[in-house]
Amino acid sequence: MERLLVDEPRKRIRKCGASDCDVYYLDTSKGRRRQWCSMKGCGNREKQRRWRCATQ
Repeated sequence: MERLLVDEPRKRIRKCGASDCDVYYLDTSKGRRRQWCSMKGCGNREKQRRWRCATQ
């Protein structure tokens, strides 16, 4: 973790956007628009939550 804070630009260190996740990750996406630490876990759950709210 310390190496991440020292070696990488701070703008690329982001907090996961999922409401139930406190993970920080390095955003290496081209447009720097990554929202979740993992699409398989947090991203999938958040998209399901948003879809359920929109359809009700």
